[in-house]
Amino acid sequence: AFEGFNKKSESIPKVDKILSGSAPVMQKIQKVAEHYVENKEALKPGLRQEEKSIFAKLENIAVQTKDKKIHEVIDKSEASDIFAKLKKISSKRKS
Repeated sequence: AFEGFNKKSESIPKVDKILSGSAPVMQKIQKVAEHYVENKEALKPGLRQEEKSIFAKLENIAVQTKDKKIHEVIDKSEASDIFAKLKKISSKRKS
């Protein structure tokens, strides 16, 4: 599924699908974080420099939510901020 994903790819596999879903923002952030950690070795080499910090933050969230609920790790405003950054990354890749 990740074959061919690189810095020039128009999307990050599965991330756009999660972001456009109907789940609440907190759930979307948790899903993207879990997806990234599960597929980190395949995704990390294809991330652009400006994307790496947000995905490092997602990795941290995924690690923390193994023992805690998402709302104990980040608040809604931080989740909304991460969501906005992910949407911006997604739109930049498409253009």
